[in-house]
Amino acid sequence: MAAEYDIISKGVYRHTQIEDFARVSQYSFLRKDGRRYLALRFENRLGSKISGMSFTLLQKNSTGELLERTPVSYPELAAENGEEFSHSSMIRVRPDCTDFEIVWDEVRSGELIYTVSGGRATARYDRIDPALDNVDSAQASRVPPTPKRHKHLMRLFALIAVIAIIAGNIFYLIGKISEENERRREHSSGTMNQGFYLK
Repeated sequence: MAAEYDIISKGVYRHTQIEDFARVSQYSFLRKDGRRYLALRFENRLGSKISGMSFTLLQKNSTGELLERTPVSYPELAAENGEEFSHSSMIRVRPDCTDFEIVWDEVRSGELIYTVSGGRATARYDRIDPALDNVDSAQASRVPPTPKRHKHLMRLFALIAVIAIIAGNIFYLIGKISEENERRREHSSGTMNQGFYLK
């Protein structure tokens, strides 16, 4: 800690924290040039290297009243699993801030982004495909054109399918007509035989 900072108080973070995540271990309130600052010490319990993180600092007074919400971002970190670490920059707080609480926005580990939901850490990938970063959104939403060779094959398959359906219907009709003709012949033959015996 630089000598020009006067330490006002130190302590251990006492608010509820998630077990397998980035944790606040200790804090120090400091003063420099009449201004109040907060220095934080963290512990990486994520299970992988932390490469960046952001959170909202809820500044509170001695009675627990919320004074201010301060967004804080540390975009470039290199904290290994199990390591305790702090950031070189102090967080400026209000003169009457004596307590605080951390609300996590995200913790980054390479391409994974961890956020807090329902008191648990959930992970998602930073992006689906980095190659799409430079692609215009309108262009990305367009369906890519089908190659001409594939168009010809698709037309051929469609024509074969139509011919097969027509041929199937023709064979079906021919079969039905043949059955009907056969039935009529049998019926006609039976009627003639009955007439012969009646004579």
